[in-house]
Parts: sequence; structure tokens; C-alpha cells
Amino acid sequence: VTMAAPDSVTSSFETVGNAVIIDDASRYPLNAGLRVVTTRDLNAGEVIVIERGLAVAIGEEECPICFGSHPTNDDTAFQLCRELAQLLQPVEGVLQPELTTLLSKHADVDASMGHLWLRLTAVACVPGSTPSEECRRVMEQWRAAITAGLSHQLTSAPTQDWLLNIALFASEFVEILPKEAQTLLSDLLLPPLRLSGLLSDDGTVHEALILVAGQLNRNGYSLRKLTDPNKLVAHGIFPAIAMVNHSCYPNCVVVTEPLGQLAVKTGLPLRAGTECFVSYVDILLPRQQRQDTLKTSKEFECTCLRCVDPSAFPAECTLETIKCPTCHQATLRATNDRYACFPELGGCGMCMDSPSVLQLRQEVVEELLVAHASKHLDVLAPAIVKANHVLPSQAIELQRANMLAFSLGAKAKAWQAAARHLDACIAGMLMLVPTVWPELHQLQILSAMAWNNAAEQVENTASMKATAKQRLQGARKQLKKVYSADHPLLAGLESALTSI
Repeated sequence: VTMAAPDSVTSSFETVGNAVIIDDASRYPLNAGLRVVTTRDLNAGEVIVIERGLAVAIGEEECPICFGSHPTNDDTAFQLCRELAQLLQPVEGVLQPELTTLLSKHADVDASMGHLWLRLTAVACVPGSTPSEECRRVMEQWRAAITAGLSHQLTSAPTQDWLLNIALFASEFVEILPKEAQTLLSDLLLPPLRLSGLLSDDGTVHEALILVAGQLNRNGYSLRKLTDPNKLVAHGIFPAIAMVNHSCYPNCVVVTEPLGQLAVKTGLPLRAGTECFVSYVDILLPRQQRQDTLKTSKEFECTCLRCVDPSAFPAECTLETIKCPTCHQATLRATNDRYACFPELGGCGMCMDSPSVLQLRQEVVEELLVAHASKHLDVLAPAIVKANHVLPSQAIELQRANMLAFSLGAKAKAWQAAARHLDACIAGMLMLVPTVWPELHQLQILSAMAWNNAAEQVENTASMKATAKQRLQGARKQLKKVYSADHPLLAGLESALTSI
């Protein structure tokens, strides 16, 4: 099946013919399901699929329709968002106070789930006529995303308590809906869920909402702030994006595009016939944490190369170990029941038994976590210095501590210290991420601006400004591979370059 949208405007996604979907019952690594495979040689940054799914905002800072910002009221995007908001207003505007009250009673339920159910209800109740052709197209794309997502996606529940809480919340949510809204929501949700086999012919809208929650838990995707890929702003249903399978060392990235769209783009050059992979989890996590997350939310055990053969990824082998306490040059590697500082890897040959290594690592991590909890730079910074003698730079605990130290330093305007902590975090990430990774490049931009600010605080500013410009130019080179020139993140980067 060619991965391309039909001629009708009722598809939620678009492609440019760079990939096909293959139904392969023996596919590697999950042994079942679909594969998205390239049809020709592709460079980094080429589109595999772009989709406007149905999503809802996580917070209140961004536009609830496109999840961006509108600098002027005459902006074309603002006009479209205003038209769509007016169509949703008769349901969302009226029922939002009741939903807020309901969510306050169910603290264990993610608020975005309730807002998504309300958005589904509002879409179901929108009449056939729309103010503009573009408005009509977006409504059809939303409906198409709902139909496609519900008709072929599986469900999962992280825990039994989660399922019970969702079931109770769904029951009370249905009760706040007017009878006509219940009927229209049933007409939207029940047919595709029956087609999928997840819902029986006598299934109810209450059961349908529970299944939607399970599908969102298993296949939902988040949108990120256009100018800050490290900040999540929305979450929703993107069935075409969800067709791309998982790997802990992906060759594609999911990026947020303007107007509430997600795109899968190649993160590095791919040969024709290569399967496309994205990551469903934080690829900075060690293997066991990634596996646990995938089993809980996606209900599968990852058998990608990074999980099956960690030795093929040098940085993976060091995520849960320590630096050699003798030479401080190499990182210990596990071998049978002990850890060794291998001479062939630049080490001194020293060996330690596994319990000693694990105990030393745990002691340092616990001290780091205590310092992290203090949220004071003068407490955290010395703990990071001590941890640097023991943990490799890519250790997730050290990266999180350096990120917090950067935030605390920036808040205190201690820019030089902040920049150094962020650079340490970036150095660890570079060992684990593919060549193009927007979240990493956003940190490089922040590092550049921190060094530029630091330059204003010292007499010899030339070297710091040169460092800042170098960081920005490097980030721009990578981001240009996945973003168009008018993307807000690149536009902001260009503005920063001119200010240095």
C-alpha cells in the first residue's frame, strides 16, 4: 500500500511518495504488524508523512486550536483558529465549567484526557456548514484522524487502577453531556471501534470513551512548542504518525509543524527499502528503563539492535556503570560477574566485582538526587563535580542534574556557570542521539545564548561570543535539515545570530 493520502480531502495526512506501508507478519523487530519503508534514497530531513491529527492543549499558554501563538489578529492562522474555535464553542464553551468540576473530583485522571473527550464531543456536534473552505478541510481532517485511529489502533492500560479510574470518569463524563450530544458522539465513535473489533455491536459510548483512553495511552503523540522542542504543548490522536514503528536508535524524528501538525522526517540519510523508525520513549534512558516504559504503555518488549546488542552502541554500555576509580580515564564495562577497565578501550586493566560497582554508583546517585531536590545551585554544583568523578557524562541522573543547574544558573544570571552545565548535558546527549535531533539542537541554541550573556559579564568577551556564534551556526546547520526556512524555531535562531 503506498503511503499517500487519497484524492479526497477526508484524509488526515499527506505524503510526497517517499515511503510505502508493508503488511508483514514476520517483520523485525516486533514480529507482527506494519512496516513503513522508504521507496528511494533519502537525505536527512525529508518528509515521510505529515498529519493534522486531533489534539488538545496541555496548558493554557498556547492557542487551543493550533497550539502556537498569534502575534496579530489579522494573521491568517489566527483567522482559521478563530473560525474553528467558534464552531467548537457551543459544546466546549458550555461544558468546560462542568468538565473542570469533574476533573477536580478525579485527581488521578490526566486532565488532557477529559479535554480530548470534550473535543471529540464538540467535533461530533459541529454542523455540516463551515465559514470557509479551509475550515471545512480541517474539520474533515480531524474526523478522518478519529475514524482512522479508532478503527485500527490497539489499546493498553498501564495499571488496573488506571483503568478503574478512567471507567468511573467516563461514566460521569457521559452524564454531563446533553442527550443530543451523546447521540452524535456515539455516531462518531462507535462505528470505527466496532470495525476494529474492540467494541461489540451493543457497545455504549461509555465503553467507547474508555477504549479511546486506552488507544491514546498506547498510540497518542505529543506536539511540542514551535520555538522550544523540549516543551510539550498538546497531546492527541495521530494515526498515520503512529504507523511508524519504534527503535531505541531511530533513523527518523517526529517534529511539530505549524497549524497543529506533526511530521515524521528522516534524521539521517536512508537507502531505498530501509524501514523508518521513530522512538516512543526517551532515548537517553538506560535499557531497562526504556523496556519498562514500553511494556507499561505500549505492551511490547523492544528487540531493536540497541536493546538486543548493546555492545554495538558504546555509550549504551556505560549508562549504568561508573568511571574507573583507578585511572579515571575509561568507563568500566560489564564482563561476566565483574566490571573491567579494558586496556583496548584506553583503560588501565583494573577489575571490580559487580556488587562494589553497583554500590558505589548507587551512593553517588543518591547524593546527587538529594542535591537535586534542594534546588539550590550552591548545593547542586558541588554534587555534580563529585558525580563527574564517578559517572559517565551520558548518565541520565547527571544529565538531569546539569539541566537543573543550568536553569538555576540562568535564573540567577550566573551565565558562565549555567552555560558550562548545559554544555556538559549536551556532551552526554551527543553520544546517544542520531545526527539530527531537534530537542538537542534547541539546547545548543540555549547554550549559545547563555555564552553570549556570559560575554556581557566579563571583560574579555571575544572568545565567548565566538563560542556562542559557533553553537548557533552548528544548530542552524542541523535544524535546516528538518525545518523549513520560515519555521518559527529557525526564524528565532536567525534573529539570535544577528544579535551576536
